[in-house]
Amino acid sequence: MNDTVVQPTYAFEGFRLDAQHRVLSRADGEPIPLAPKVFDLLLYFVERPGQLIAKRELLEAIWPHVVVEENNLTQAISTLRRILGETPGTHRFFATEPGRGYRLVASVRTISRSPDELSSPQEAAAPIGDGETPAARAPVTSRGQSGWRGIGIAAVMLAVVSSAIVGTAVWFAAGQAADSISPPHVTRFTIPSPAFSANIWNPSGRALAVSSDGARLVFSSAGVLYVHSRERVEVTPVPGLQGQAGAPFFSPDGQWIGFTDGQTLKRVPIGGGAAVTITEVGPAAFGSWTAEGIVFADMRGLFRVSAEGGTPEALLADLDASEQVLFPQFLPERRVILYTVIPTRTNTPGALASLPGARVEALDLATGERRTLVRGGGRAQFVRTGHLVYAAGATLYAVAFDIERLEVQGDPVAVTAEPSREFSLSEEGTLIYQSGFSRANDQLLAWVDREGREELLEAPARGYAYPRLSRDGTRLALNTGGPPAPAIWMWDLRRQTLQRFTLNPAGNSMLAWSPDGQRLAFGSNRFGISNLFSQAADGTGEPERLLESDRIQQPLTFAPDGRLLFSADVAGHGRDIHALSMDGSHRVERILYGATNEGNAEVSPDGRWIAYDSDESGQFEIYVRPYPDAYAGPRSQISSGGGRQPLWSRDGRELFYRDFDGALLAASVTLTPTFAAGPVVKLFASANYFGSGSALGGRTYDLSLDGSRFLMIKQLPTDEAAALVVVLNWFEELKRLVPAE
Repeated sequence: MNDTVVQPTYAFEGFRLDAQHRVLSRADGEPIPLAPKVFDLLLYFVERPGQLIAKRELLEAIWPHVVVEENNLTQAISTLRRILGETPGTHRFFATEPGRGYRLVASVRTISRSPDELSSPQEAAAPIGDGETPAARAPVTSRGQSGWRGIGIAAVMLAVVSSAIVGTAVWFAAGQAADSISPPHVTRFTIPSPAFSANIWNPSGRALAVSSDGARLVFSSAGVLYVHSRERVEVTPVPGLQGQAGAPFFSPDGQWIGFTDGQTLKRVPIGGGAAVTITEVGPAAFGSWTAEGIVFADMRGLFRVSAEGGTPEALLADLDASEQVLFPQFLPERRVILYTVIPTRTNTPGALASLPGARVEALDLATGERRTLVRGGGRAQFVRTGHLVYAAGATLYAVAFDIERLEVQGDPVAVTAEPSREFSLSEEGTLIYQSGFSRANDQLLAWVDREGREELLEAPARGYAYPRLSRDGTRLALNTGGPPAPAIWMWDLRRQTLQRFTLNPAGNSMLAWSPDGQRLAFGSNRFGISNLFSQAADGTGEPERLLESDRIQQPLTFAPDGRLLFSADVAGHGRDIHALSMDGSHRVERILYGATNEGNAEVSPDGRWIAYDSDESGQFEIYVRPYPDAYAGPRSQISSGGGRQPLWSRDGRELFYRDFDGALLAASVTLTPTFAAGPVVKLFASANYFGSGSALGGRTYDLSLDGSRFLMIKQLPTDEAAALVVVLNWFEELKRLVPAE
């Protein structure tokens, strides 16, 4: 008599869930990988179809005896929705009841099974997701010589008391060392980190790196570098930096972190200290550090420099003027550099490196030969298993790669179940990647009054930025950074219609209305680096190029004297503010300049004062100076504790700005006989309006003609939670997914 207790198999909406062998599969039998906790969560729902289950009940059931935050649950729910193919807003599988919990709304039926139908032990040991087998759910074994050390099954609170990151993760690590016969087990854990959703708009385009031995992780958020070490449970900020650090990378020994502040390439000890300048760089710089030095790419090309500093050596002589190099990796043993090429030059490469126009190339330093390896993807990294790992769209792929012949072999294979394009790999086999994206393209437009009361516009959800109201208040020009096209669009407030303004597929960013409302000035990288253009506001005619420069230019505003104020990148000096005469002479005058970044300049209605944000104090604050001769009189500081994006009221009696949390503040001011600032009051808090943070960026709001309301960009709430996924011994899974000779 067989007394085996058999757990059932459930069927729902084209899926089967085998509780006995912990396998989720499609109706045709195709298995679907699920992390253990995600499987446990799905099983808990399937066993209780139609029931409203409170969040607290789910947390206690799935993570018993462990203190975790709701981010873990949110991330797991999001993963299930994505894997099951639930379209946002359809609630085909799960319904969310705000403040109460979740409900499985799919129809579930139980399929009876007898003990004789149990799979054989060999079948039961087949991989069931994330590279695990059922045996691997015993105390998990880490790699004996490297990787992350065993610390038992525990809850680790990852708290960063800073502008953006509060996360909790359950770490699953080993209790036993791997023996020399059995291959090391693949182990996953997740670090919820909502701050990573901001990296959709991150100018650096890179936010994380893992050391070559897998012992340390560094990531950037809001211009701060954070380090996690396997010897410590807490995440710590790197002390001594000024909040402008991005695009981190490790030294070969893991004791230094290289990074860029937008103007220079620097290195800082892992434990903090004085940052050492290596060399000046252009915008969007990315580095790779080996024992032979540092290879870096920026908007100007590909270079090599000593880690001790010196004059960089240019490595690419034949790069097309409109193309840009990103994400280099130097392979010393083969004297080859891998890098990504995108077809336009921009200081915000972001997702461009994984779009169809991107490609991965290899430069042979011995022969000077360039060879294209992958088209339609980028961010490639070579690993010692004989593979290239790269991002295409929102997916990570791997393909076998012959490093001696510089040839890919076979077809690429998707290697992660969750959408991602930000990742880093250690030499010993640890994969870290960002899972999930924010709904950066699901933003709405809203009028918000001084008390914070909100009225949504009827415009469709898009990835809006930089709203600018026309002079007569009837139209709203905006940049959109995502689908259906990155372009400038025009929302007609009377007809309630959205129409595309710029037709060129190149990036078109910040914008400004001419004083008479007849033309729109905007920045565009259609000829390479972003320069200034102007076009009739009704969309007729061709765009006119106002200036030609090899430095980034972005329009800010038209001053009462008719000149166009614009921001320009200056080598070694950040951003300066210039004024362009629009009388046909194209005369340019420097208005604000110095060794720091000056941005978001706005001239007062009487034309006598200029407000701007500057990081001269180490963080951005709001200042006012005389105009047009900014240095002919004293400077007045308006904000304290951080401020960005100033805007004058139309009567000149108030100066608005946003703090780093995104709140909107107003300072009372007088313009005559001289400038004077009064008290500052907070009008309303962020309320999830786009444009918070401490980094340089354009103004993300505007003011109604009567001064009673503000046009804000509202970010939609979502169950999607960005997180860091850490996969130990991932090379074992990679070799199984993509066999290489």
